[in-house]
Amino acid sequence: MKTYIVKYKGKKDFSNIPVDEINNSKSILIQIFSGICDKNILTNLVLELKEIFPKAKIIGSTTDGEIIDCEITTENIIVSISSFEKTEIKTAYVENVTQRNSYQKGKELAKLLINKNSKVIISFCDGLHTNGEEFAKGVNTISKDIVLSGGLAGDNAKFQKTFVIHDNKVIQNGAVGAVLINKHLIVSTDYRFGWIPVGKKLKITSAVGNRVYRIDNMKAVDAYRHYLGEETASMLPKTGIEFPLITIKNGMEVARAVISKNDDGSLDFAGNIQIGDYYQFGLGNADLIINSVSKSDKKLKNRAIEGVFVYSCMARRRFLQNAASIELSYLSSFGRVSGFFTYGEFFHINSRRNELLNETMTILALSENPKSKDGKKEIFKAEKIDEDYIRTLKALSHLITVTNNELEHIHEIVEYERNIFVQGPVIVIKINAKDAFSVDYVSPNVINHIGYSSFDFISEKIFFKDIIIRKDLNRIGRRILEAIKKGLSFFEEEFSIVTKDKKIKVFNAYILIDRDEKGKVSCFNGYLLDVTKRKEMEYKLEYLAYHDVLTGLPNRAYFKEKIDYLLDITCCNRVSLGFIYFDLNGFKDINDTLGHHIGDELLRIVANEIRSIIRGEDLFLRLGGDEFLIILTFLDRERAKESIKSFSKRIFDIFKNSFIIGNHKISVSTSMGASIFPQDSKDINDILKFSDKAMYIAKRMKKREVVFYEDVKNEVSKEITGGKFLIKDTI
Repeated sequence: MKTYIVKYKGKKDFSNIPVDEINNSKSILIQIFSGICDKNILTNLVLELKEIFPKAKIIGSTTDGEIIDCEITTENIIVSISSFEKTEIKTAYVENVTQRNSYQKGKELAKLLINKNSKVIISFCDGLHTNGEEFAKGVNTISKDIVLSGGLAGDNAKFQKTFVIHDNKVIQNGAVGAVLINKHLIVSTDYRFGWIPVGKKLKITSAVGNRVYRIDNMKAVDAYRHYLGEETASMLPKTGIEFPLITIKNGMEVARAVISKNDDGSLDFAGNIQIGDYYQFGLGNADLIINSVSKSDKKLKNRAIEGVFVYSCMARRRFLQNAASIELSYLSSFGRVSGFFTYGEFFHINSRRNELLNETMTILALSENPKSKDGKKEIFKAEKIDEDYIRTLKALSHLITVTNNELEHIHEIVEYERNIFVQGPVIVIKINAKDAFSVDYVSPNVINHIGYSSFDFISEKIFFKDIIIRKDLNRIGRRILEAIKKGLSFFEEEFSIVTKDKKIKVFNAYILIDRDEKGKVSCFNGYLLDVTKRKEMEYKLEYLAYHDVLTGLPNRAYFKEKIDYLLDITCCNRVSLGFIYFDLNGFKDINDTLGHHIGDELLRIVANEIRSIIRGEDLFLRLGGDEFLIILTFLDRERAKESIKSFSKRIFDIFKNSFIIGNHKISVSTSMGASIFPQDSKDINDILKFSDKAMYIAKRMKKREVVFYEDVKNEVSKEITGGKFLIKDTI
């Protein structure tokens, strides 16, 4: 591969290059970079090129500046001629490109160009009517692997008319492309950004595609006017290239530059901008741009390179002026360099995606020969640089960077405080103790927790005393008086509030008591922390600790927690407690034959059926497995036995019918034993053993009625003495 570059004034300028040698090569790609936006001149040029290089493939673009080695020109025509020995070239074009159809046009052009051995597409698009981001997405749908390079055409920042070129056609509102077909072609890419975000992060509040209507709820033009001044806003879109919007996208900084201003105050950008995204204005950083030279040199120095093409943003030329050639100086050591300054640059990222960039210098380096990395070529001398100007740019960039970092730190602090006092969990409140406990201040986040706004409280539309639950309000009042009498400066309290939507929320209050110079209480500064979720979690954990997970019934732990209280109440009221102990006959066989999931469902159904007949003051517990305990409370001591019998019949009635579980019809019975407190014993452990033993007597005798310990205690005693009865652990 060889590249020849001509600064074109007329046909005679091609006499200094080996035309015959070029024409004898396998294929030829000509790229035209024209700062002259005259269709007639460009048409005559391509006709001359076709005459001189009849088999050449030609693409081109109008520019905002041209690149020839280290030299940067404006309003010139640069012709870059590359000859290839192993690479085929195919070109194509599409017309009538608009911002709305850019995706489809990118897809259409890629279909015309790409085949299985394609490595690179160099594409130039109309710079004023193309949504470059959508165009790149369209190319991606055909192939994400192929490298897309090139950019959007310019017109010297006039933003009136741009052209692209395909063979002998000069096209307005179009896109052209050349594909390089050679699976062994060596392709190297790089990019340099160098713009820094400055100032406040601005939220995009209204946008469609690449058209932005409102930024931070201001018209897009007004946002530029507010932050950058009237002169900058009036000169849009020209100044929009110099002051782009910057965001983080897929882990990299991406800029979006204005390409047109609309009568309604909206702005069109080179790529899409999403509602809800945050952007900052960007400013070129001379240090970053100039220091990027050595970084790119390290990246490319071990690569095989025979030709270098640069597609760089117009803003870099306008910001650095003549110093922009510093960016290009190192590239000329690898080979001839040509390209142009664009209104947006295509770049291939991470081998799987093509994107539109702005404010960026993109590099495409090619080689057909893997040995072409040996030895650097002569570096073309850059134009003389104004060192004082560079020094000034660096100082200005450093000042802006440091100031921006400090502002960002301040912004982070303010944002942190805003999150605490506006969105955070702590409500800050100040109550005037000398003015009928009126609210002097309450933080704005009160509306997130209670539903009433801070204005509702300050304007006395609502009072805290009206929404704090009455019993809690009385307690707080007593605590305040107690704290004042004792001379305390701080106390803590917990209370519940009825929110605007009638929900109950729990708050921890940390109250600071302020006093005036005479020692009288002047105000209360409070910090209210919403602990509702924590309380709900504590309740859930307590529930799980005291209830059976399968049936939802109270468990042994619950029994142990409540039994002493029940016994005390029973003794004080001279009533009885009835303990009914029962299980399911043959439950183990059900688990073994039908499976534990059927057994579990049977236990749930039985528990729900029996729960429906339990009185509110009675207890129904699952002790484990298929064993249950019912405690009937407040039984008349003379009629306790009859009450238990009557209740037990209702349980037996439940087991008369079969239980339907899935496709299974299950018939199961129960055995039931009972004991009475305090008649049978005043020791709760004895009471539980007696009802348990009575149940096993009922099971052995196959009784279908409750068996009372009192009726079988002699038999139980004999069995215990004979060692036939297994006493289980008590609760």
